[in-house]
Amino acid sequence: MSYKLELHAHSKSVSACSSTPEEMVAQLYIDAGYDGIVLSNHYSSYTLHHFLKGESFEANVNTYIDAARKVREAAKGKLDVILGCEIHIADSSNDYLLFGFDEDFLYNEEILSYNIDKLSALCREKGILIFQAHPFRNGMRVVNPKLLDGIEVYNGHKSHDSRNTIADAWADRFGLRKSSGSDFHDPTSQIDGGILIGSRITTQKELKDVLLSSEYKLVKEYDLP
Repeated sequence: MSYKLELHAHSKSVSACSSTPEEMVAQLYIDAGYDGIVLSNHYSSYTLHHFLKGESFEANVNTYIDAARKVREAAKGKLDVILGCEIHIADSSNDYLLFGFDEDFLYNEEILSYNIDKLSALCREKGILIFQAHPFRNGMRVVNPKLLDGIEVYNGHKSHDSRNTIADAWADRFGLRKSSGSDFHDPTSQIDGGILIGSRITTQKELKDVLLSSEYKLVKEYDLP
């Protein structure tokens, strides 16, 4: 397994918490030896209604989607870039990584008002995988594992204690699929998460199929040489 894919990264033009322009994101991941990246910017009421300054919700979703294009263009073929999504819904402070969606999914403004039960039901209906991001970080709320397809068992954000070992044990206890991500935000952020797979991935469908197959290895800081 030699294809290295980041599953959790943010960029400046869409995620208010990131200070890294899309062009720099591309170069940093190329320099770090990655083959691909899922740009999972924050999809939230704050992002779509306040941080982005377009004339409409649809215009702001266009900007959200455009960030991945900017990274892709800056990479100039040296890095595969997939549009991702870290969604923050109304019922708690939790964040969820979605895999297997298409762009049209992001234009449904009503989703932002959903609770986790309703979001989970929608994802099941549309064949989208839902993984809770950093589920044991301070401020997060544990949810019914039956509402999830997986959880992020390694989150590399060094400014937070995500209690990754607890998340890993929780996934084992409830038979949840596992993901890993650097949770990249800033130029000085450590890039040390993602998955290793045996073939190239360029679409959300391909990513979903790999996660369902479990034929991948997690990239984690403490496993790096």
